[in-house]
Amino acid sequence: MKNISIITSLILIVSVLLVSCAPTIGGQDTQSGNGEMQNQQGGNAEGNDNAESGGNAEGNDNAESGSNAEGGGDAESGGNTENEADNSDTEGNPEKPPVGTAVGNSFGHLSVQGMNGEIINTADYSGKIIILNIWATRCPPCKAELPDFNRIASEYSDDVVIIAAHEAYNKQSAVSYVNTNFPDTKIIFAFDSVYNDAYYAAGGDGYIPQTAIIDRNGIIVYSDSGQLSHSALVELIEANK
Repeated sequence: MKNISIITSLILIVSVLLVSCAPTIGGQDTQSGNGEMQNQQGGNAEGNDNAESGGNAEGNDNAESGSNAEGGGDAESGGNTENEADNSDTEGNPEKPPVGTAVGNSFGHLSVQGMNGEIINTADYSGKIIILNIWATRCPPCKAELPDFNRIASEYSDDVVIIAAHEAYNKQSAVSYVNTNFPDTKIIFAFDSVYNDAYYAAGGDGYIPQTAIIDRNGIIVYSDSGQLSHSALVELIEANK
């Protein structure tokens, strides 16, 4: 009987031990399972990190690439456009020759006093052909060509401006002559200064009449002394319209 009691006691002890260990083993398995979940979460975390990292990296790369390619390209394109615009402007408006009194030079601005006291400025007639004529009542060839200049002033009134500047002396004689012979003229009659500014601007070489023709771009295309006929004036104007 003692043996049976001992055996029964041992069986009970073993049963208790087995029952008390089972949760622990299950718990470990569960923890292990949780551990795998943690690893999976860790994997997900890494995946997220990688995704974020990769996304940001790619996004940054793409952003940088987009910025460099599109933005840079646009910037460069814009620069080229400006350069092309500058080039086209340069080609469309080439640099003017220096100011001077010879044919081929740019004509500087000239102001003279009109016979009625007004100020005549050649800059006011930009875009038109300007004929600057220097004359005097004491000069027979000067008076002989004025009727032809008068015809031109009427025939080419839309394209040509004629400024006829009398020398600075004998003003009363000049006004009387103009009022008598050209009462309704389109010629702008004026007076040269005592320093002969108009005469020298027209390229004066010591003789009168002196005539200079300035084209629409402000370039002197003719400068010479001597009488000009109507046909000669027409030829000069038509060649430079």
